[in-house]
Amino acid sequence: MNSELIEELLLKNMLSIRNVELKNAVNEYIELYKEDFFKCPGSIGHHHINTGGLIEHTLEVIDIAFMLGNNDSVISDELEAEDNTKQMDNPDYICWDDQLIVSSILHDVGKINQYVHNGSKWVYKMPKEESKLYDHAVWVVSDFRKQMKQNLPPEIREAILGHHGGWTTNGAKCNGLLDAILHSADLISSRM
Repeated sequence: MNSELIEELLLKNMLSIRNVELKNAVNEYIELYKEDFFKCPGSIGHHHINTGGLIEHTLEVIDIAFMLGNNDSVISDELEAEDNTKQMDNPDYICWDDQLIVSSILHDVGKINQYVHNGSKWVYKMPKEESKLYDHAVWVVSDFRKQMKQNLPPEIREAILGHHGGWTTNGAKCNGLLDAILHSADLISSRM
């Protein structure tokens, strides 16, 4: 995929975020790291190992999360009805689609702080053993708060922290439907 198409797809997804405050914060946050986000691999030695692999993986995760979270099921219909009711009562409510988009976009952004290109290949910024203790999900949640001067909504924060389903150093596990969908979408993309 060429970089213009990738950028267009990411922008289209970010612009579809309905909560204006959240949309502006996510757009501003991604803009801070856009160059690194578009260059970084999705991992070293596992999936999307090429330059630009992280953004490719992110776009796949968005698509897969939407396929899993927005099908024509009773659950989807109930979530949509709940979204419509809650949005009328609370303009700050983060709807289901926004939760899917934002958690999918941000879930692996912390990898930009984990890898570096040494001129010939992508490597860990720190020794591999130390890097295994480093958690990219914790970094993005913390860095978002630091850079944007606001916390991510709790549902999104928990989904990002638990997107490896408990297989991380932060110990977070999938606690709800959003967490499980993000974990599944991440896993499916990493196996494609």
